[in-house]
Amino acid sequence: MKRTFASLCLLFSAATFSAHEEVESSYHLQLFAGEDAWHVAEFVCKNIITAFREYPYLYDGNTEGQYKYYSGFIACKDSAVFILYDNKTPIGYIRGAALSSSYLHEMLSIIPEVETYYSIADLVILPEYRGRHLSYRLFDTIEKYALSLGYTRSFTVTETYDEHPLKPVHYKEFGFGYVKYVQSDVKVSCHFLTLQPDGSSQDQEHILNVWLKDLKA
Repeated sequence: MKRTFASLCLLFSAATFSAHEEVESSYHLQLFAGEDAWHVAEFVCKNIITAFREYPYLYDGNTEGQYKYYSGFIACKDSAVFILYDNKTPIGYIRGAALSSSYLHEMLSIIPEVETYYSIADLVILPEYRGRHLSYRLFDTIEKYALSLGYTRSFTVTETYDEHPLKPVHYKEFGFGYVKYVQSDVKVSCHFLTLQPDGSSQDQEHILNVWLKDLKA
C-alpha cells in the first residue's frame, strides 16, 4: 500500500492550492517509507539540527546523535518521510510513524486506543520558502497517507515558553490549530541537550504540549 500511495502523491500541482496561496508548479512531494528514508537522512538530520536549534526548542544537536535518533525513527512501525522539492532541490519535509511504536512510550498508557494514532514527528520548511502555505500541503499529504494505512487519528507535540531569555522579541506562537489540531490536556516530557542563555549546553527536561486530530472528521 505504501508503494501505491507513493505513486499517487509523488507530484502535486498549483491547482491543488487555493488562489491566495503562493505556489509554483515546480513543487512536488516524494515519499520515502521505512528503510527508504535512509536516502534522505542527510537532508532531514541536517535540518532537524538547524531548525530546532532555534527558539523555542533550543536543541543543541550533533550529527552523530541525530543519525542515531533517526535510525530509531526508521525502525518504528510505518515510518515515513515526505520530502518537498522545488524542481530537484529539497526544500522541506514532514515525517511520521505509528504512535504505538514511537519514542513517546509513555503515550501507550495515557492515550486510549493509541494504536489508532499516527504520530507526526516534525516538519521543517527552509527559511526562504516559509510563508507560502506549504506546511498545509505537507500535513494534508501525510494525514492522507496515515488514513491509507488504516490510522484514524493523528498526534503531534509542540513546546512553548512563557518567558525565556532567548525568546525573540517578535516571536509568535502558532501551535497546530491552523491545520485543525486540538490541544489536549495531556503533557509529555522528554530530555535533550539544550542551549543555555550563557551559550553553554546541558541536558534538560522539556514539557511538550500534545495536539490531536480526528482524521475522519
